[in-house]
Amino acid sequence: MVYIIEVIKRMEEFHGKVALTIGNFDGFHRGHLRILRTLVQTSKDRGLLPTVLTFKQHPLSVLLNKKPEKLSAPSDKIIMFEEEGIELLLYVDFSRQFADLDALSFLSFLKSTLGPGLYCLGQAFRFGRGNQGDTDFLREYGPQFGYELILVDDVSWGELPVSSTRIRNEVKKGNFELVKNLLGKRYYVYLVHVQSDSFVFSSFFTDWALPVEGRFSGCLEDMHTGRRADVEITTSKGKFEVSKGDVGDFWNTDSENDRESSVTGGTGDSSGTGNFAAYTRRLFRFYFSGAGRK
Repeated sequence: MVYIIEVIKRMEEFHGKVALTIGNFDGFHRGHLRILRTLVQTSKDRGLLPTVLTFKQHPLSVLLNKKPEKLSAPSDKIIMFEEEGIELLLYVDFSRQFADLDALSFLSFLKSTLGPGLYCLGQAFRFGRGNQGDTDFLREYGPQFGYELILVDDVSWGELPVSSTRIRNEVKKGNFELVKNLLGKRYYVYLVHVQSDSFVFSSFFTDWALPVEGRFSGCLEDMHTGRRADVEITTSKGKFEVSKGDVGDFWNTDSENDRESSVTGGTGDSSGTGNFAAYTRRLFRFYFSGAGRK
């Protein structure tokens, strides 16, 4: 189980006992996984607590008033941290006060509150006001602050490193085979059924990374019942419509009346009419299975 803290403060039961990594971890891509798995294994070897410091806001939203589109939901990130063996999660606000700390003050703050015995970070890690701190800075101050530094190489796919920015760009293009390879899993979005007389959805998150337009195959999951159906979805301007799929009794509920008034009448296509209203505002998840077509 992961222990979650929302304010960084000195806690004697953890001070001096943590191995720390820091980052936004949006998308939980292959590069993130390499860092986390290195952290967890090294923590076990050193007898330390594998710990992540991550942020509720993307740092760019504070630093540049720029809000990158999300690749993963906050709740999903917490679940994935736990699944990877993280035991302590510092899930904090990235405030202007936090951003204004220079590199040395940032290290001093973490020394006084957490006392990390080890930092495990990517080669491109930057920190402190104006990104003045880098891995050379961390290496220089290791003896003074009493920590070991483990640096993890980037993961590349093709000739380029895997990054959240690269994934966002490929999502917008609809290149979901490549996105799957960069992530190490299928990309998905959360959808809400919004039109009571058809299979029309909108994105649950207004700031989620989405393809501009196209027709995509994938799996639609009802988050309430767990039912799944292989479908094709056409998307444009943030709207998603099921255009083809063997949905069968996908829309049924547990009641006999609802079974009798299913959307498809058990025919297996999505052209029937039925009790869509019962599903309006219900939450779904759509997993993209591959590249779409215009």
